[in-house]
Amino acid sequence: MKLNTVGVVIIAAVILLGSVAVVHGSGKNMTKSANSESRENYTAHAPIKIVGNADFAAQAKKEGWPGNGSAGNPYVLSGYEINEIEVGGTGNSWGIDVENTNVHFVIKNCYIAIQGSFHGGSIKLSNVTNAKIEDNTISQSYVGIAIVYKSNNNTVNENTISNCSYAILLASGMGMDWNVQYAPNDNVVSHNKIYSDSGGVSVEYGNRDKITDNDIFNMKDESMGAISIRTKSAPQVVYGAYNVIAGNNIHDIQGNGINIDSGNIGAKTHENIENNNIKNVTGDGIFVSGASENTITGNNISYSKGYAISLNLGSTHNEIYQNILIHNHGSGDTFNSSHVQAWDSGENNTWYNPSTKMGNYWADWANNNASNDKNHDGIVDWPYPIGGNNTYDKYPAKSVPVLKGYSSANTQKNSSGAGSLPVMWLGVGIGIAVVVIVAAIWWIKRKKE
Repeated sequence: MKLNTVGVVIIAAVILLGSVAVVHGSGKNMTKSANSESRENYTAHAPIKIVGNADFAAQAKKEGWPGNGSAGNPYVLSGYEINEIEVGGTGNSWGIDVENTNVHFVIKNCYIAIQGSFHGGSIKLSNVTNAKIEDNTISQSYVGIAIVYKSNNNTVNENTISNCSYAILLASGMGMDWNVQYAPNDNVVSHNKIYSDSGGVSVEYGNRDKITDNDIFNMKDESMGAISIRTKSAPQVVYGAYNVIAGNNIHDIQGNGINIDSGNIGAKTHENIENNNIKNVTGDGIFVSGASENTITGNNISYSKGYAISLNLGSTHNEIYQNILIHNHGSGDTFNSSHVQAWDSGENNTWYNPSTKMGNYWADWANNNASNDKNHDGIVDWPYPIGGNNTYDKYPAKSVPVLKGYSSANTQKNSSGAGSLPVMWLGVGIGIAVVVIVAAIWWIKRKKE
């Protein structure tokens, strides 16, 4: 009987521990974001226009926005529903429009839809630094989020954007105001969910912007693609260079997955296109035109109607290696010269890593026959032919390479620590279970005495 009692107590403790572990495992669902809430949880608000730091402080005081604009205590605009339909007017309406500020602020947990505005949209930052736009739901606007005119060092993180002409636009201006020297630089666009839009993330002449870990799908405009970077060179400077496109999940796209388009042939853009997953696009997986000295590596590209990777006129000195390329351009598991998976009409591009002598994995080449790696060095014994200028991958991989993945501290959500709650509860549960077991053993021993 006493042993049964101990057994019951121990089983109860195990059940308690297990229940806490379940909470830990489902921790991602414990904290609701605005994207999963009913619109009844928002507060209706008129469009917001802020011009300058002093105006921000005055409106924050009037509206009761928390914070003081410092890095440690930013202003917070949260929980609003701004839902407008513009009839007539200038076509330049915005839900939240901030200009000429360098105070720190956060726009989060808002629902914004501005319909009928052909040069406006949901959120615009113009000549703004130190802003965070996160956890918002944005829909039915011409532009979802616009970062324009010298807006640098801003973060756009974990928003859901649908049914917009441009989901996220980084540009020197709106409409015809395209002075490249005013393009936004050093911004981070990460972990956003973008779907059913005409265009995904567009960077117009910005430098050192990071487009990472976004989920982009069901895009509808073949001319725009999921992610596009437009570049232009001027004497001694290139606009639209040193950008990072990494870790994005791009699928079911009308048009190209990723576009790099230079207005000047041979512009040295130094873009890093790394570890993206691209699947089921009607155009090319990655399309490069006129841009040079870019690195394309670790991407998994499959089932593109066009080429997996296409380098076009003026694209020179690019390096393309350790990509996984499967069934693109109508190819299968056996090689067909009419369905090669890549195109290169540029010059001096290298389809392997010059240091490691590792090329790309081509499913139609690696699987073409079982004896095409006779010395078992992991390299197919014949170079892979690429369409265009008689170019080859000299070191095609026999097996699928292990991709390292992409992670950057700059792309992580700036949270208040809610993500650590499941771990805390797991620790509490273990502690309670141990106390219960020790108490039960002590009680049984005492009863024996």
